[in-house]
Amino acid sequence: MNPCPKNREAIALLAMDALDVQREQELRPHLADCAGCRSYLEEISSVAGTLRAVESEPVSQPSASFHRNVVGALTAAQRGSAGEILLAHIWSLVTWRRAWPAFTAVALVIAAWLVTLRRAETPAPAPLAARAVTPAALKSDLQPTFSNYEMAAHQSLDKLDELLTEQGNRNPAPAAISATAWQARFNTAE
Repeated sequence: MNPCPKNREAIALLAMDALDVQREQELRPHLADCAGCRSYLEEISSVAGTLRAVESEPVSQPSASFHRNVVGALTAAQRGSAGEILLAHIWSLVTWRRAWPAFTAVALVIAAWLVTLRRAETPAPAPLAARAVTPAALKSDLQPTFSNYEMAAHQSLDKLDELLTEQGNRNPAPAAISATAWQARFNTAE
């Protein structure tokens, strides 16, 4: 059975002997009639009695070495820098259950950043290209191939021009063929 909501605080104060006399005289007749409030007073009185018994027990005194250790730790903490004190305070608030995932995440982010930083610093390798060993002077009897023209162009554009001119003079263009000759060839091919 529950106590009356308006009397809960007054009942608790009565159980601790902290209720003023006038309010206690008003509450006693109600407690005689209301079973819920009477039951609540018994429960609270039991708890208050237990608390009083604990308070009356003598408190054990710490040893002298305990006091020396505490004073030494406080002195050492006062000598530390503000950063060390702040770090120690933050460290005391962190629980390992929360700290390990956070430290792991930070370590992964730093590792990824270092990898990308290292890749940015490393120059890209030069493309591999086959370089032909070219003689000091081009022979004039080179065949008209793409690789020979490329080799001449690598030496200098003047050498390429000389090679092309020589090839052009060696193999003259075919004689001009008139359009009618082409038509005649085309018609005979059919």
